[in-house]
Amino acid sequence: RRLRDRGVAPKTTAMQAIGYKELAAALEGKCSREQAVSQIKQASRNYAKRQLTWFRRNEAIHWLDVDECKDLPAEAMRLLSKQDN
Repeated sequence: RRLRDRGVAPKTTAMQAIGYKELAAALEGKCSREQAVSQIKQASRNYAKRQLTWFRRNEAIHWLDVDECKDLPAEAMRLLSKQDN
């Protein structure tokens, strides 16, 4: 509300971030607060899914399973030193 009151335009890049555009729509009466919150949750899940897809396709990413790795810091250091070679 303060950003809007200070004249930040709804179309600016920052106002298009997850959470801002949905709440701006609620403040403008285009949807309810509950609908905005639901849209924020869905947009956040969608974004997380896109991130995981990107990470899974990146062969430079090494996944470490915290349940299977007894010494996580040592394994991370091993992978980092292997990368330097």
